[in-house]
Amino acid sequence: MGLKTLVILAGFALREVLRKKVLVAGGILTGAFVLLFGIGLHFIKGQIHGTPFEQLVGVQFFSMGLYVTTFLIVVIAAFAGVSVVSGEIETGTAYGLLANPVSRSRILLGKYLGYALLLGLYDAVVLLAIWGVTVWQLGASVPGVVQVLPLLLLETLVMLALSFLGSVLFSSLANGITVFLLYGVALLGGLVEQVGALAGGFSETTVNVLMNVGIITSLILPVDALYRRSIYLISSETGAVGNILQNLGPFGSLSAPSVWMVVYAAGYILVCMAAATYLFSRKDI
Repeated sequence: MGLKTLVILAGFALREVLRKKVLVAGGILTGAFVLLFGIGLHFIKGQIHGTPFEQLVGVQFFSMGLYVTTFLIVVIAAFAGVSVVSGEIETGTAYGLLANPVSRSRILLGKYLGYALLLGLYDAVVLLAIWGVTVWQLGASVPGVVQVLPLLLLETLVMLALSFLGSVLFSSLANGITVFLLYGVALLGGLVEQVGALAGGFSETTVNVLMNVGIITSLILPVDALYRRSIYLISSETGAVGNILQNLGPFGSLSAPSVWMVVYAAGYILVCMAAATYLFSRKDI
């Protein structure tokens, strides 16, 4: 009965997120991004065709496309769930929903499952699109895509869980601002950590501070660390090309997170959702 209820609620959540048109707007913008990405690669192909740099450029541009893809999926996941509880309360629809003989925790988990299924499908489509365009236009072999997809899904689930928790605690506007600012902090921390790893001329103290800033921000929100892990997995599959890839500056992964960061991200989701269901079940509505 519990599982059946969750599936039914997930179905309602699927229709809810489609009704919000977040994915429609995101899909249109993502389509525009993939189109521009493909046009850019088409003209670059004419400049490097027949040179020894085809493979290197192909992997580099795929990594840059992955960076933008990560940004898109994180933002869409954050804003899809930003009003999942607060929006229901603000519009008054929560009273009708909570009148049903279903526990609040199941309502929240059902919504999370529905949102996660739809956004997971979006992640897979976008990743395959930029991989396919790169292979088609540049003829480059881009390994590691199978390993990257679970990390992209994990990033989505992290942002979704955080926005669900924020939706229980704050209004929709306050939650959107908070989640987006936290992502900005994580993004900046990741860049600072890479600068620390690249800075050969800095003092040891400065390097340690820069590296620690990145580690702390990764613990606050581990989405950028998961992107760095993705780049590390791709670069480890490409030999000498991978060494160059890891030195892509702030967009590379010279300071690669370990597999424990993946474990931490999974625990992060569980803690956020446990806190969200606990607080929602006790929220005075």
